[in-house]
Amino acid sequence: MTGQTPTCPRCQIGVLKPELATYAGVYRGLFISAPSLPCYCCDVCGHREFDERALAHLDALVGQLSLPHEPVRSPAKPAAADPDASDLGRQPPLKR
Repeated sequence: MTGQTPTCPRCQIGVLKPELATYAGVYRGLFISAPSLPCYCCDVCGHREFDERALAHLDALVGQLSLPHEPVRSPAKPAAADPDASDLGRQPPLKR
């Protein structure tokens, strides 16, 4: 962020003010949450922009994790045919 009082890029009315907030996002298919990350929050609409340096540090930390590999899954097997499926929709004749 540059300048003393940056205008909100979303609403174009509010002013972005520094604060700490929880960052939540998906990284390589893994949900991560980082509390108390520096960000700028709009005083009108609540839009948040996280500090680029803080996100770079977070990226460096998460990049060092050895993420679990997804297990190899076998393809789904087709369901067996229901022998009574051909009778669906047919009703027996009414007895008089």
